[in-house]
Amino acid sequence: MLTFDPRGKTYCFHLGDRDCYRKNSGICSLDGFTLKQIRDLDLSSSSTSRAYSREYCLGMAKMFLEGTFKAPAAVRHNTVCEHYDFSDGQHRTCVATRLLRLGADIDYFAEVTQHDAICRYCSLNEKYTNQLNSLSKLQLVLKTTKYREIVSAYEQFKSREFLLSL
Repeated sequence: MLTFDPRGKTYCFHLGDRDCYRKNSGICSLDGFTLKQIRDLDLSSSSTSRAYSREYCLGMAKMFLEGTFKAPAAVRHNTVCEHYDFSDGQHRTCVATRLLRLGADIDYFAEVTQHDAICRYCSLNEKYTNQLNSLSKLQLVLKTTKYREIVSAYEQFKSREFLLSL
């Protein structure tokens, strides 16, 4: 039973290298697994508590398949840019979507609210783009302190925030 179908939507994720195995390694921990392989995993001796560990999402996927993961995600639909973001449930939404794509029959619950604005990613991306565009050609060529500060903040933002279509 789905209260919200997470498939086919673009999400704004706020995850760093220490929050997500995919961000840390470049590979999703669920990639290459079948539903049967996930069900058969023995994760009893693994640490599933660290979000950046390979076992974190595998453990969550196994719980979804066993029907023991019921906590709803808190998802916000930003109607201006049509992106979705979270106040809670980034990992579970990603895991549930990947399982549903594999054909799993799981319960995924989400409390979805509408927000008549753009998402955080689009807002910050627009902010940094506007700041860079407001610099003079001389500031851009000389790479002034102001230019370097904006670029540094923009790069930090891009390292933590990203859009992902699921």
